[in-house]
Parts: sequence; structure tokens; C-alpha cells
Amino acid sequence: MRFVPLFALLALSTPVLAQQAAPAPDQAAPAKDGKKDKNDPNRQVCRREGSTGSRLNTPKVCHTLAEWKTIDSNTAAVSRNNDGGRSQ
Repeated sequence: MRFVPLFALLALSTPVLAQQAAPAPDQAAPAKDGKKDKNDPNRQVCRREGSTGSRLNTPKVCHTLAEWKTIDSNTAAVSRNNDGGRSQ
């Protein structure tokens, strides 16, 4: 008997949710010229940077797209130049 009020609330709220109208086509999406370009070098992009040995508490690091491109190319250059400790 404790579930009757919950069931009644659910049954009464369903028709109200079903009656909500969809937005007009001209209001559905903002204009393309109002959006930022995906390749804009000044667009801010955030990534989760994980540390070795932990999947929890990964900090979110934010930079512009141009900064991420520089960081990624520097990381790739270091990886290419790393000889795995075989140098003498």
C-alpha cells in the first residue's frame, strides 16, 4: 500500500510530459554563425589527465586548441627521441 501514492503520481505526470510541444524549427538550433568552429585555435578544450596507477581523481586540464597542438607535438618529439635508456 505504500506504493499506491507513488504509482498515482507517476500515472498522473505521464500525460503532462507527453503534451509538451517540440520547439519550432526556427528555434530548434542556433544559427551556424553563432557557433564556434571546431577547428578554431582559440577554442578551449579540456581533457582528463590520468596518472599512472590511478583511475580516480583525474584532474581536468584545459588549454586552447593551439596549445594542445603544441603540447601534443612536443610529447611526440620527446617520444621519438627517447631511446629507452640504451644510450651510453
